[in-house]
Amino acid sequence: MFLASVPRCLTLLGGAFLITQAFGGTVFDVPLPPGSIVIDPVVTISGTSTGTAVAGTVDRAGAPFTTTPKQVASAAAHAATYDGATSFTADYTIVLNPDMSVNTGASTVTFRTLNYTSSGAVTPSTFTTDPITITGVTLGPGNVVTSFTFDSTNWYPPRRPAPAD
Repeated sequence: MFLASVPRCLTLLGGAFLITQAFGGTVFDVPLPPGSIVIDPVVTISGTSTGTAVAGTVDRAGAPFTTTPKQVASAAAHAATYDGATSFTADYTIVLNPDMSVNTGASTVTFRTLNYTSSGAVTPSTFTTDPITITGVTLGPGNVVTSFTFDSTNWYPPRRPAPAD
C-alpha cells in the first residue's frame, strides 16, 4: 500500500507562454498554446514493497530466452530481499491542452528513491530515473489530479564511471 502527500499547484496560462523544465542540469523550453493548464507538484509516496519473479521469455541479442523454474526461484529469493518499507518522490509536470487532453510533449514524471529495504535494513538512496512521458491524466472536481499514466522504454540513466580517487 502506498500513501501520497499531494500538494496542489495549478497555474492557468492565458497566452503563448513557455514552461521551462530542468532535469539533470538540462533545460527544455516547451511552447504552450493559449489556454493551457500546467500542474507541477512534487509528491512523496511511502509504502511497503514486495518483490516477485515470474517465468517468461525475453529477447537476448535477437534470440528468445525462457527462464527455468530454478532461475525464477533464484530471482524470487533475490527480489524478496527488498521486501519492506520504501519511499520516493514523484516530481511531475502535467500540461493540459485547452481541450483538457494531455500535452505528452511537455508532460513528464521523474521518480527519486529516498529509501528502500535491503535485507531487512532501510537504506537511503538517491537513485533518480530519467524523465518519463505522462500519457494520460484523470482529473477530479476542481481539475485536481487524481491519477496519471506514464510510459517509457528506458527509465534508467546511463551508468556513469566511479569518480577517481
